[in-house]
Amino acid sequence: MIHWIGKTNGGIAIYETEVQDSIELLDELMMEGIIQPYWEMGSQLAYFLAQENQEFKDMYESLPANELKKFNLKKLLHNMSENDILNLIKKCDDQAYEQVVTFR
Repeated sequence: MIHWIGKTNGGIAIYETEVQDSIELLDELMMEGIIQPYWEMGSQLAYFLAQENQEFKDMYESLPANELKKFNLKKLLHNMSENDILNLIKKCDDQAYEQVVTFR
C-alpha cells in the first residue's frame, strides 16, 4: 500500500491518496490533474517517459495527441520497477512540488 501526499512549494497539501501500487497512483494523479497526461503537449510525464522508452519517444515525436492517447502505457509501466515508476512520478512536480511517499 502506498500513501502519497502532494504539496505546493509553500508546503500546503493539495492532494492525498492511498493506493495499492505505483501504476494505480500514476493513473489517479493523471485523472486528478496533479500530473499532466502523457498525450498532452508539454507534459513532464511524456518527457520523462520518452527518456525511458525509445518506442514511446518515437511515437511522442511523431503522433498527434489523439493517436498518442492510444499508446499502451500500462504495458510500458509493467516493464518498469515499482521504484522506477515512483521516481517518474516524483519528477512530475508541476503541481506537486513536494511529494511524500510512505509504504503501509
